Amino acid sequence: MHFFAKRPGVSIWRAGPILIAISSAFVPWTADAATALTLTPNAGHPSVAVAVSGSGFGVSEAVDIYVDVTDTELAVTSATGTLTASLTIPASAQPGVDYITAIGRKSGDTVQTAFTVSTSWAEAGFGAAQLNWNPWENTLSPSTVPSLGLLWSTSIGATNGAGGISVAGGRVFVTTASGVAALSASTGAVLWTANTGVPNFYPVTPAVAGNSVYVGGANGFYALNANTGATEWLDSVGQSSGGSNFTSAIVTNGVVYVGNSNNYIYAISASTGKTIWSHSILSAPNAAPTIAHNIVFVPGHFDSGYAVFRLDQATGIDLNILGLNYFPNPVYSVTVSAGVAFLNTGLVTYAFNAFNRPNGSIWARATAGLSVGTTAVADGTLYVAAGNLGASNTWNGSSLWTIATAPDGGGFAFVSVTDGVVYAVSNAQGVYAYSASNGALLWSGATQNGAVTQPVVANGVLYLEDSTGTVYACAPYAGTNLLPPRRMRPRPSSLHPDYALRPAN
Repeated sequence: MHFFAKRPGVSIWRAGPILIAISSAFVPWTADAATALTLTPNAGHPSVAVAVSGSGFGVSEAVDIYVDVTDTELAVTSATGTLTASLTIPASAQPGVDYITAIGRKSGDTVQTAFTVSTSWAEAGFGAAQLNWNPWENTLSPSTVPSLGLLWSTSIGATNGAGGISVAGGRVFVTTASGVAALSASTGAVLWTANTGVPNFYPVTPAVAGNSVYVGGANGFYALNANTGATEWLDSVGQSSGGSNFTSAIVTNGVVYVGNSNNYIYAISASTGKTIWSHSILSAPNAAPTIAHNIVFVPGHFDSGYAVFRLDQATGIDLNILGLNYFPNPVYSVTVSAGVAFLNTGLVTYAFNAFNRPNGSIWARATAGLSVGTTAVADGTLYVAAGNLGASNTWNGSSLWTIATAPDGGGFAFVSVTDGVVYAVSNAQGVYAYSASNGALLWSGATQNGAVTQPVVANGVLYLEDSTGTVYACAPYAGTNLLPPRRMRPRPSSLHPDYALRPAN
């Protein structure tokens, strides 16, 4: 089974089998025995703030702190030789291991520790607001996307329409017909499988937070160990009322929010599995909850039409229906950005004030009428896949560009955005990468088994899953002999202080 990729202007289709992984090269160097350095956190996305603490330096000594080879911060130690500082991982930092090095200017005391840069996509929609935008991804860009090739493909078996992908901690988590599978992000090897009895009512994306994976199953809602797949807890929510189908879950601030086919939305403690609150929305939700501005947005059915319910995030209290409007068609996705809720019904995309003041829509725009679809928001632009693929100004709905149909003849069904690139898949076999600025086609590919799920981009890799449960990973220059530069561990003796820096503490 192969994944075929075609670059614009290139007439030969090719299959890329594998990419040699980037590795860190260690130099023979040992830190001073008395020095120590701790990072909090020791892993995260580019631009993340990191607290640095160290010990074993000279008294009241100036200490240079390097990120990779750049002198980033200058700190002064205490009367006991300890240091406290903060730094920001550069926005340009690429996924993988970087090194933080601290060197005392007077004593020369040196210590070095690793920081893992990651641009994970850990749950449906990338996050609680369902933006479908990975703002930290910086490897795949308009200049590198044309080189995408197949890194690996792995069959996990039929998903019965319940498939979805999340990426975190070097693993790819995928919903299967019987539960969840964890794959190696670098090789596609199956690391573990867990049988939760996932039904086929919804496309379900596992949610990853900390070291746990959250997903609904036939016997209730599960927390699984991300390393082993072992059950950490099982909450039987929905079972007494016959609800065995769950939406994708959203995890934020230690709480899991999930919808159930018994017409309820649940807030569950991520650590214990205890239900914090539940609220009936009178019908099965059409999609995963969206959370923004302390409000839970849930698309569902109400009376003779369809609606988006607004619930208080802390209590589940009903805050009334968004816009006090009923829609003639189901709402397939809700995306919230800068106080505006964007609703995709397949026929029309609406923009509402998320706080429900005023009640009417800010603007509305017709789409091609495909009865599925997702939305994405990035840098003030709304992208909608609903038959056609369109980019609009978020404030007034004015069109920036539109692509009527997918090149394979199908309708666009899913859309994601990262670093100036829009990834869209059709309900046929195609996956396409377009320039976010003008809609120009940058790259295209096709699966061998029909429509694919929401595209996920994390750590410089594009992940997809087709309708039969084959998972694909595509990376720049995969299948060629063009290797990226090796990541080297800096030799402390090669680092040079920036004497223009002034102590931050």
